[in-house]
Amino acid sequence: MEQLAQFGYLLMLDMGTSMNLLLIVTFVLLIATVMLFVTSIGIRIHRARQGKMAEKYENEFLPAIFAYMDGDADVEDISKMFDGIKMKYSIFEKSVIKLLKNVDGEDAVKLRKLLVVEPVFNFHLNQLKSDNEIERIKGCNYFRFTDLVNREIISVLKRLVHAENMYMSFSAASAMMASSELSDRSYALEAYSKRSGISKMAILELFYRFIDDSRNQTEEEAAALEKIISNDDIDSGNRALLIQCVTETNYYFMTGALQQWIESDAAKWQEPAVLVALIRAQQAFYNPDALNRLNRLLNHEDEKVANAASKAIAELDHNEEVSDTVNPPLQTDS
Repeated sequence: MEQLAQFGYLLMLDMGTSMNLLLIVTFVLLIATVMLFVTSIGIRIHRARQGKMAEKYENEFLPAIFAYMDGDADVEDISKMFDGIKMKYSIFEKSVIKLLKNVDGEDAVKLRKLLVVEPVFNFHLNQLKSDNEIERIKGCNYFRFTDLVNREIISVLKRLVHAENMYMSFSAASAMMASSELSDRSYALEAYSKRSGISKMAILELFYRFIDDSRNQTEEEAAALEKIISNDDIDSGNRALLIQCVTETNYYFMTGALQQWIESDAAKWQEPAVLVALIRAQQAFYNPDALNRLNRLLNHEDEKVANAASKAIAELDHNEEVSDTVNPPLQTDS
């Protein structure tokens, strides 16, 4: 009986402990639920306030922007509207960009000038120099979009091109393409092209910004591209993409280099992806001088290389036949 009593006593203790644990767990869950509810309410209130502030600033900026476009206000009047409140810069830029989608010509040029008013420019310059990674990316994107850089900005962007963050590196490189200095644009394209794991679209955008249509092709620019594409630190995939860019933009100043590369026995030009890009370049530029080399590539161990060579030869041979038909050799009287 005594043992039974002791067992019952211990059982009561265990039940009491379990009840206490259950109460504690229930209490903790209750507190967590209340905190989650309060946090949710707080977030909703904050968003509502942010929305009202955004609406307020937009209602302030839009009439001023329209007045500026109508000639009733100037850049200085717009500049005075900024007082250091961070949200104002974002709302102002969104308002201008939204309006830019609906205008063109001189109106678009005039409206675009508002994106570089002094307070906005200085705000983004400070973002570029920020210790916060997200702020630096925002700064890069601003200068990338506005195509406005100076030596101070270039010096900061040159450091950011080498950032570990892939998107920051790309944004910085893209922003540097606004420079009129070939050395700046070359530095950005080369530095970014040395990275691994970058996308085809990223390289394509940088290349097209590098050779901005507003600038004519030059031998100096072609020499810079030749140096970049030949860099041993660029992997074969990126090298092939750069050659593809040269072909797609019809960069005729590069035809000599393209022929030298396809004739070269250097390992970096023998990579299948690079060879395919070089073969397609000979085809695109209608280079009959490459036919001997292309014929040798018909038996290449890589099927893609052999197929590309076959297609290029067929097109080059056809163009030769057409040329002979249109311009037959001169006949001399015997």
